[in-house]
Amino acid sequence: GALAREFDLNPQVAMHLNRSYGDRAVEVAKIAASGYGDLLAVDHPYLEAEVLYAIRHECAEHAIDVLARRTVLAQVDRAAAQEASGRVIDLMARESGWDEERIDKEKELVEQRLAAL
Repeated sequence: GALAREFDLNPQVAMHLNRSYGDRAVEVAKIAASGYGDLLAVDHPYLEAEVLYAIRHECAEHAIDVLARRTVLAQVDRAAAQEASGRVIDLMARESGWDEERIDKEKELVEQRLAAL
């Protein structure tokens, strides 16, 4: 589609963005184009850009919220969510100015919630 062509996205990623974000997909694609276009997990269409979009536009405050609610990665592949959690926490920490204590708390929260799924 147009999103895939305009932002040089994998067609599956573009389809995911269109389905998940509708007319806001372009905003996520713009963030991806600014250096956050890597996948959070192999074999899943979720992008690093979605983490930043969740913070900037959806008031996401916790990594598990991004993994379980914003991208639903934790719901479809818990192992992939666990693998992606470090990158999600890193992106959120830099964007939100988290200190080491907050980073540690986020890691613990991700572990607890993923274990409960």
